[in-house]
Amino acid sequence: MDSKKSKIIFAFVVILFVVFGGLLVTSGNGMQGDEPAHAVQIQHFLDGEYVFLDSLTIPITYHLMIYSIAKPLGIYSLFGLRIISCLLVIFLLFPAAYLLTRNLQKTLQIVFFPIMFVYMFLVYSDLFSLALVLLSFYFVTKQRYWISGIIGTISVFVRQTNVFWLGFIFLYGYIQYVDKEQLLYLFNFKNIIEYLKKSWIFILGVILFVGFIFYTGGVLQGDADAHPVSFHMGNLYMFLFLFFMCFLPYCLGRFKESCKILVREKWIGLAMLAIGIGAMIHHTTHPYNYYEGIWFNLLLVAIENNIFVRIVFSLIVMVSVLTILTTKLEYNGTRGLYWIYPVAIAQLGLSWLIEIRYSFVLLVFFLIFYKNEGKLETMTTIYYILIALMWFMTLVVNPA
Repeated sequence: MDSKKSKIIFAFVVILFVVFGGLLVTSGNGMQGDEPAHAVQIQHFLDGEYVFLDSLTIPITYHLMIYSIAKPLGIYSLFGLRIISCLLVIFLLFPAAYLLTRNLQKTLQIVFFPIMFVYMFLVYSDLFSLALVLLSFYFVTKQRYWISGIIGTISVFVRQTNVFWLGFIFLYGYIQYVDKEQLLYLFNFKNIIEYLKKSWIFILGVILFVGFIFYTGGVLQGDADAHPVSFHMGNLYMFLFLFFMCFLPYCLGRFKESCKILVREKWIGLAMLAIGIGAMIHHTTHPYNYYEGIWFNLLLVAIENNIFVRIVFSLIVMVSVLTILTTKLEYNGTRGLYWIYPVAIAQLGLSWLIEIRYSFVLLVFFLIFYKNEGKLETMTTIYYILIALMWFMTLVVNPA
């Protein structure tokens, strides 16, 4: 066995030990956050009660998946459901991350991504959803359109907002298929028809999702009044804050370049001023964002009530935008992947409720697409593992 394979296996085993240790440490904790919706829905299925909770906003694909594993094994406890969910995520996310990056450090960064790691120990659909999106993207890079489209469609029926990422994956596949950078070739009718013949499964996925909306009477399954489909800036500002915190070593390393672009391009300075003012005057209005005991809700309340915190938050938002503007995104020879941002704006902007989990997919795609080499990459890996473990310990010390 070569050293590279040995390192991958060793990293995977270490992750399993960390995860099992984390599960054991949290085994006595009660339900956290949205677990009362997800875990209780699964337990209803296990009890033979095929009812659907009004508090559940997503389709029941994830819940049926956990149920289909738990039922034959006779697992009914919350701890047992957490183990199943955790192992399902690990055995999907680790391979997907490595296959996409072919880089052990970046794989570890995805697994230990600071704001995501804690959700491995909970009955949440977000990381399962993320793993499916990454696997769909991987298969489209290999031109396995059927597999990619099927996995991507399943991801949409895990979390509805993945329909935007299904579209992104479909478009990436087309750009890769054309293999030309000139717009002339991208808009060639013959190329479009040939690609559609190979990838029509993606179109079918969107049609099925639209049919699902008409059948169920709406995009959301429950609690629709609290989640109207309308455009809001809150999650965009939250993403930019999370970007700074998660890519702190990179943001600091790019700070000089960010300053240069301000001097070189005057209009960018005016745009940053407008973005900063926008962040300053934005108000959090969703009632769920005022629930106590959730750290980012505490942050949002602090921003509302403290002018100093509001100024710091606005500065962080501006630094993040500048860092993004000076960062080249590319994957597998395909450059200029900046059109991921309009997709993300649509995905994030159509939610009134501000939630850090809504930013997971975009943050991980950025991690995959940007270059971060040498000491800075090692520093980022260490930073992620330390922050992830520290945040995990807050869950242990302060269980809900």
